[in-house]
Amino acid sequence: MDSHTLKRIRELNDALRTKCQGGRIQFTTEVMELDPQIRGRALSYLALYNKFSDHEDDEHDSGTFIFSGFSFVWAIGYRRPDDTGISADPSDPTKTTRVLTLHVNADILAQRVVHEKRVSSHVEVPAVRKQVVGGN
Repeated sequence: MDSHTLKRIRELNDALRTKCQGGRIQFTTEVMELDPQIRGRALSYLALYNKFSDHEDDEHDSGTFIFSGFSFVWAIGYRRPDDTGISADPSDPTKTTRVLTLHVNADILAQRVVHEKRVSSHVEVPAVRKQVVGGN
C-alpha cells in the first residue's frame, strides 16, 4: 500500500473514531449492558485515543484501553456500501462503509476484587500476640 493511500485510510478512520463521521459505531451486547454514563464516557475516551504503533503500515483501525475499571477493545471494519462483504478499497469512502465496533473485555476491578478474595481466603494469617511494653 502506498503512503498516500495509507494516509487517506488513517484520516477516514480517525474521522470515524474522533468525530463519529464517515461510518457507524456499534457496541457489543456486553457494552450495551454497561451503565449508559460509562458507555458514553468510554466513547468520549475512545475519541481521544492516540496510542497507535509507530509502524508505517498502521491504519489506526484498532486499539485497546482501560476506562472506569473496564478493558475495552475497538476495531474498524471495512464493509461494502451495501453491507454485503468486505470493501475492495478502504481508502475510497464511496466504496466503503466503516464500522467501528466497541467491545468490553472485562471488568478489571471486579476481577481484581474476586482474585484478592480468593487469595486472602487461602492465606492463613498467623495469630498476633499483644505485648505490653513498660506495663505495671
